Amino acid sequence: MSNFINAQITPNSSHALSFQVKVLIVDKGEKDRSIYRHYIQSDPSTNYQIFDTDNIKDALYLWRSHSPDIVLLDTNLLDGNGLDILEIISAGIVDPKLPVIMLSGYEDGIIAANALKLGAADYLIKDEISAIVLRRTIHRLLDRFAIFYELQRSQQQEALIAEISQRVRQSLELDKIYEAIVQEIQSFLKADRTVIYKFNPNMSGTIVAEAVDSPWETSLHENIIDTCFRGNLGGAYRQGKIFAAQDIHTANLSPCHIQLLERFQVKANLVVPILLPETTMYSLSVDDSSSLLWGLLIVHQCSSTRLWEDVDLRLLQQLSVVLA
Repeated sequence: MSNFINAQITPNSSHALSFQVKVLIVDKGEKDRSIYRHYIQSDPSTNYQIFDTDNIKDALYLWRSHSPDIVLLDTNLLDGNGLDILEIISAGIVDPKLPVIMLSGYEDGIIAANALKLGAADYLIKDEISAIVLRRTIHRLLDRFAIFYELQRSQQQEALIAEISQRVRQSLELDKIYEAIVQEIQSFLKADRTVIYKFNPNMSGTIVAEAVDSPWETSLHENIIDTCFRGNLGGAYRQGKIFAAQDIHTANLSPCHIQLLERFQVKANLVVPILLPETTMYSLSVDDSSSLLWGLLIVHQCSSTRLWEDVDLRLLQQLSVVLA
């Protein structure tokens, strides 16, 4: 699925216009494709990217290359039946439904039943389609699939946290624990870089673990002296605050903090403090409450800005506790 579904944003969200909903129209009639395109593009609440074709070959290519969020699929195509496409793309799919709205020029119970059996999510009769009906159907499907993928991702997140917790219990080697956490977070969030940053008493720090994709520069073992940290976010992190920047240039950061992030090509970042339990502080006989702030668990997006979702925040929060 495209970024719209992966980000769990529904058309009713205030962020809907931040993402493009990809729609593939597969219909033999050029006039019908033009009408559906007009209906969809007249929707002011959602930003759409639309592809269209009249044949099976091109439809399969567009499906595989663009991963559309919604497919309008006519039964009557230039080189065959739309049900043939459904049969091909449904092979090996484990999702409960495909994001396909089947179209037919007339009411046919057998076609409708076969389409739904092959995984289509909805069925419309072409003579009954209006701008309102089509947009409402698309929004309903986007909502349904967003809820499904949010639930699926939450389940995957719980499994990931349980797996990492098990590794922590089984290992006393901190370096291996650090490495496992940054690798799993980067993979799960599909981020460009994930790091663990450990503070020194003077609020400088070192990157003690990193997972990073090419071509982004590595920051592992970098000693960072952030002279603006104390007055910027240091105090907030001691209080357990989370920092999420969709775009570092619009996040009300100080110029020196932006310069530091730009050094590592960061465009968006998500930061969760690693706070030691109070029992650890007492056992170390340290009076300064700032020592509770051991370090930071950080995710970087370097290729583009990024809207961080609640599931991203929850994952980092839970893993920061495991790490602490």
